[in-house]
Amino acid sequence: MAVVEGLAAIAQGILSDGVANNIWYREPKISFFSHLAGEMGKGPKGTEIGRPSGADVFKGTKMTKADRLSIQGMAYYEIPFAISNPTNVTILGSKDSSTQLPSWTSVGGTQADIYGLARVYWTGMLDEEILIPREHYNRAMTAAGTDETRRGIARQTIVKNSVRIAQQNILSRLANGLQNGAPTDQDADPMDDFIGFATWFSATNYCAGVDRGLAKNAQFRALVDATAYTPSATTLVDAANLGPNYLQNKTEDGAVAFFVNDKCFKAFKAELLGLGFSQIIHSIPEMAAAGATNKFVLQKDNCYFIYDRSCPANTAYCVTPATWAFITHPDYNFHVTEFQKLWELTRGAPQAMMAHVELRGMFVCTNPGLNILFNGFTDPS
Repeated sequence: MAVVEGLAAIAQGILSDGVANNIWYREPKISFFSHLAGEMGKGPKGTEIGRPSGADVFKGTKMTKADRLSIQGMAYYEIPFAISNPTNVTILGSKDSSTQLPSWTSVGGTQADIYGLARVYWTGMLDEEILIPREHYNRAMTAAGTDETRRGIARQTIVKNSVRIAQQNILSRLANGLQNGAPTDQDADPMDDFIGFATWFSATNYCAGVDRGLAKNAQFRALVDATAYTPSATTLVDAANLGPNYLQNKTEDGAVAFFVNDKCFKAFKAELLGLGFSQIIHSIPEMAAAGATNKFVLQKDNCYFIYDRSCPANTAYCVTPATWAFITHPDYNFHVTEFQKLWELTRGAPQAMMAHVELRGMFVCTNPGLNILFNGFTDPS
């Protein structure tokens, strides 16, 4: 029989623990958006990984149960948004008539001329191999003898090293996709990558099937601020909340978090600690409670500054967490397949046992207009 019994379950347990513990540092976007649902500090939290029941990996993701069920069997997630049209607002007296709304035909003939629709597709399968050399496995079993406890420990040890390598590889690929991902063709081939930060944070590009260069699609544009600000945490918070972006007037919480690179984080750390604000040693409280820790977090009032290794130079991303979701497909959420004996399957194959880690997901922003790209300042030296 080509299938090796029992190793997949061991590998799955090792991988699940590793993802929950390490993903905050490897890719803080995932952990941050997974823990903070709705308004700041409210809603479900946690990076619990369900196996093998089919539950979503990140239960804190801001999706209703109906949304999750609806997208499981579909190729995409739909995001409705309002097309920009002049709106008449009047104060009605007791004998006044309400404002006449435009009919479908008066603005072009279809409902799509009043309501826009963006679509984010599931990625194709992210796949990474877990390879265990046959000879290493046999030696471990021989050394363990006939004692079942020792043999179990030996299996755990031999599988662990191979799983760790596969885990780091897939998390690195995931981190790159969530920052730089851009499907090759968002009409013809929208599934060969995530839609990453670099694509979401624009006011003019083609994103999730929407041409944001068109004036009518202005409601689906991110805020892009190219002003040459001094790279200062206080300056960026004021620019986000008080003008020219006025995020405080558009959301209940205003600016919630900034993702910044290493140079900005170092400068902001010195600035904020000098003003009496704090560095969070055990991560954001809601996340630390779930076991996700990252020491590279600063707090100013109710706003966080988070070091993100993927953040490019001269750039800061101001995010509204309630508008973001990282979603994994229930059937392919860091799932480990059964191990196969390669030498029994293919003549000349390596003397090794192989399984695959499978992941399919999507990275969604439901309202890019509540998120700001600052890209006009110069990083501190």
